[in-house]
Parts: sequence; C-alpha cells; structure tokens
Amino acid sequence: MVHDYTASLVSRKEVAPNIFHISFKLQDDGNFVFAPGQYLLLKVKDQYRQFSISVYKESVRTFDLIIEYFENGLASEYLKHLKIGELSEFKGPAGIFVQHEVARSIIYLATGTGVAPILTMINSVVIKNRTHPMFLFWGLPTKKDVYLEDQLRNWSEKNQLFRYAICLSKEKSIITKPLYKGHIQDNIKDIIGNTMLSNCDVYICGGKDAVVGLKEYALDNRVDAQRLYFERFN
Repeated sequence: MVHDYTASLVSRKEVAPNIFHISFKLQDDGNFVFAPGQYLLLKVKDQYRQFSISVYKESVRTFDLIIEYFENGLASEYLKHLKIGELSEFKGPAGIFVQHEVARSIIYLATGTGVAPILTMINSVVIKNRTHPMFLFWGLPTKKDVYLEDQLRNWSEKNQLFRYAICLSKEKSIITKPLYKGHIQDNIKDIIGNTMLSNCDVYICGGKDAVVGLKEYALDNRVDAQRLYFERFN
C-alpha cells in the first residue's frame, strides 16, 4: 500500500554530467515497506514525478535517488535548488518491477539512470551470497558518463558470481574491461554467450526506446517471456 512520507535532503552530488546522486532521510516513524526495484513519487507544485530508489538503508532510514537534470524540468529545477535539510513530500514505495527470488542466473540490462532500481536489486542478491551467476550490462554514452563503478567493483569482489560490463555507445578512445565500446546488444553475446542469455531471468530498465530494443533483442535470443521483466522511463 502506498503511503505519504516526508524526507529531508541530506546530500546532492553531481556524479557525471547532468547526473545527480541525491540522498534523503525519512522524517516519519511509520513503516517504510520497500521491495528492491520500486520507486517513489515526489510531489512538486501539486504534481508528482516518479524516481526509482537506488539505495535504501533501513538502519538510518535514508534513501538515494539518481536523477538526470533537464533544464526547466519541473522536478529537475526543484531538486537542483532544494537546500540541505529542507523537506520534501513523497508517496510510495510503489511499482511491480521488483526482484524475484529464483534459483536461476540473472542478467540485468540498464541504460542511463535506468540503472537506479537495478542497483537495489543487485545489492539484495549480492548480500545473500547467491550461488547462481549475475551479470549487469549498463549502457552509457562515453567514459565521462560513467559513475558508481567503485560500488560495482566492490560487489564483484564480495561475490565473484557477480560481474558487470559498461557499454559505451559513443566512446572513441582506447578503453579496457569492464568498459566496452558499442551498445549492449553489440557486446552481450561475446561476453556471456548464447547459453546463459537463454537460460536466465532478465531485468531491463531505461529510456523507452532502449527498453523496447533490448526487450526485442532478449526475445529474439530465446529468453522466456515469462522470465523477462522491464520498466520504461519516459
């Protein structure tokens, strides 16, 4: 059930061009029932904007968002000018794009800030020491757009069954693993092969066109439609 919450701004940092990592602290004492992959609705001038939670720390009641700044965007301008300690109103958590408990390999396909809900999913399975492989393919334009790689590296060191590849569609310079040139579709088979792709659960999140393309790619490569989960950002 969706609830109303008030949260104060704890920090805001630009982690890549026009990409901000923002932390809030819940002010309410009520239960915050969150499933990895869900989102919150931020209230701005009596309108609501959807943002997926990238981190939730229950012990300190904080949650993080990853947002892309758009000039003159209602939520973008609000979050850009919000001051540390000021309060914001949220509804949620909500959404059906959530991690499912399965004894199978998992592949996550994300583009841009679509990685946000997937980060909470990965964290939830890494800490459980799963015995099946997990692989994240993350699509970004260039090296300067990469962020959070320290976190991904840390997870891969904690659980060697978790691996990741960052696919850079517009990069021209020489790069080394885990960075790859091209789109996700250009690299996935060379990295993991056809067998793993067709025998796993697949989670896809990102911009509308990217998700449509990745979904079609997965289905064309024999991914079971019943094991394919996706969410599109507008």
